[in-house]
Amino acid sequence: MDSFEGVLAVFLIFGVLPTVFIVFIYKLKTKKMETIVKLTELDGKVNLIMLKTLIDGSGSHKKDYKIGLIWLAIGLPFIFMAFNNSFGNFHVLTLIPLFIGFAYLISGKLRLREAEQN
Repeated sequence: MDSFEGVLAVFLIFGVLPTVFIVFIYKLKTKKMETIVKLTELDGKVNLIMLKTLIDGSGSHKKDYKIGLIWLAIGLPFIFMAFNNSFGNFHVLTLIPLFIGFAYLISGKLRLREAEQN
């Protein structure tokens, strides 16, 4: 049973996580390009401030949620391997990605509240 758990952890770390990351980046860039194309179709020109906002990112709550979920997906296999005693005395270090993921989720929730209040 130990070999199955190890294979599952390796599959999650090296198979699923890079795929999720690549798909996330692809969708983000596709949405930006669609927005730029629609702006040029409507006006014929692109505002410099709008273009800078699209390139830099506005830091919305949805982006924080996505980043938080990615960090949680990274942290869960590490916790899974830590419970199998694969890391020795480094169990505490496996919690770092989970805490980063929870921090991004909380940040997204706070940004959503801030946006609702304004």
